[in-house]
Amino acid sequence: MSADRKDSVYIIAEAGVNHNGSLKLARDLVDVAAAAGADAVKFQSFRTDDLVSQSAPRAAYQAENLGGSETQREMLRKLELSFDDQRGVAAHAAKAGIEFLSTPFDLASLDFLVRDLGLSRIKLGSGDLTNAPLLLAAARTGRDVILSSGMASLDETLTALGVLAFGYTAGPNDSPTQTAFGRAWDSERARNAVTTHASRRNANACQSSATSCARATSPYIITSPVMDTPQCALTFEVQAIRTACCWTSI
Repeated sequence: MSADRKDSVYIIAEAGVNHNGSLKLARDLVDVAAAAGADAVKFQSFRTDDLVSQSAPRAAYQAENLGGSETQREMLRKLELSFDDQRGVAAHAAKAGIEFLSTPFDLASLDFLVRDLGLSRIKLGSGDLTNAPLLLAAARTGRDVILSSGMASLDETLTALGVLAFGYTAGPNDSPTQTAFGRAWDSERARNAVTTHASRRNANACQSSATSCARATSPYIITSPVMDTPQCALTFEVQAIRTACCWTSI
């Protein structure tokens, strides 16, 4: 996978679910990211009913910060953008001259991003690094994959890379098994496919230090959160990251 920019620094403005379910706010986040000079703005694509059950409780920190009796499902539903909304945001991003990206959390959302929106690359979150069905489906699309490793162990990361290797190179009649994943990662052809299509991003390194991020990834892929950050502050951050990454790559 290669960054499009000549300086090999690819900066993603992390919008996530900071739109709070508002299409207008989502468009505003796109505008802020584009004006700041980011290469892409990334959202999250999910269908609440495919992720959590009605009885799923909120995490302890969510219950403490938000209070009330709202369930995890009810909370997530407020943060969900419909497929129609995402079409609108993607079109707005195209007009603003910034790449639209989104992290899928379920197979239907992945299919929508690839087949409907035609995204050329898929960003997968660290929480799904062990989600073999999603990794496999992403690789089988033939699209580039940006995979966050988060707090995963080296063994977990290598297993994930094996799943991607299998997905990029296996035939339609090959069965996806643990053994097959391991063999795929041992294959030079499959490793080359992963090198071409996939990039591992350590979220902690990227978000805490531009210098450590520049050393941790190739190509240099950096995520900068877009929340209530003033326009001038975000612009300065993007410029500072580019400077730091170019300096450390010399």
